[in-house]
Amino acid sequence: ISNLPVPKCDDFDMQAQTVVKIETNLSICDDIQQTIDTSLQQAEALRQSILKQAFKGEL
Repeated sequence: ISNLPVPKCDDFDMQAQTVVKIETNLSICDDIQQTIDTSLQQAEALRQSILKQAFKGEL
C-alpha cells in the first residue's frame, strides 16, 4: 500500500471548492433521506389504514 500514489491538492482554493461541493452533495443526500423516511412513514400509515378497513369489511 505504501507504494500507491495518493493524489493531493496543493491549491487551497481548489480544496475549498471541493469541500463546498462535498458539503452540498451531503446536504442533498440528507434531504433525500428525509424525504424517503417521510414517504416510508406515510406508506406504513396507509397500509395500516387499508388493513383496518379490510378487517372491518369496509373495502
